[in-house]
Amino acid sequence: YEAATQAALHDLFAGPLQHLPPEDRKKIERFSRTLTNRCAHVPTVGLKQLAHEHGVESVETFLRALDEDAGA
Repeated sequence: YEAATQAALHDLFAGPLQHLPPEDRKKIERFSRTLTNRCAHVPTVGLKQLAHEHGVESVETFLRALDEDAGA
């Protein structure tokens, strides 16, 4: 998530938002970091709950399936 966020911010600040002063850029960076952390938190909580309710093997199976889908 973080790499994608940083790339998007770079594109914005190099393009349509290049006119923004540093203090406004910092506000946008802080907002995007908070949003990124929240987006990353949701699946983490879900995976922890899955492991708690069904065991670590369930999480491993889920992650393997994601890898297979990404390769397809």
